Amino acid sequence: MEGDNVYVYKVDKENTVKKVPVEIGLRKKGIVEIKSGLETGDKVVAEGLKKTRPNGKIKPIKYGTKQKASSWKKKVNQLKPKQKKVSLIG
Repeated sequence: MEGDNVYVYKVDKENTVKKVPVEIGLRKKGIVEIKSGLETGDKVVAEGLKKTRPNGKIKPIKYGTKQKASSWKKKVNQLKPKQKKVSLIG
């Protein structure tokens, strides 16, 4: 939600996400009715929204399946060499 507007991230055939405005209807625990903005068969992002960006690529997983570990390549932190403290005695 942004103000009074409600959006979902819709996934296209190339696994690119688009931010799409939707109109919601009834809500129950874990279920939200979408009255307009999506068509039958549209795929939407349900988890991982913090990492999702408009026009970004995703790797979708099938509903009901969970990966044990991420298949995304992780960035390796480049650590700076430790600096030695030098005391000057005068």
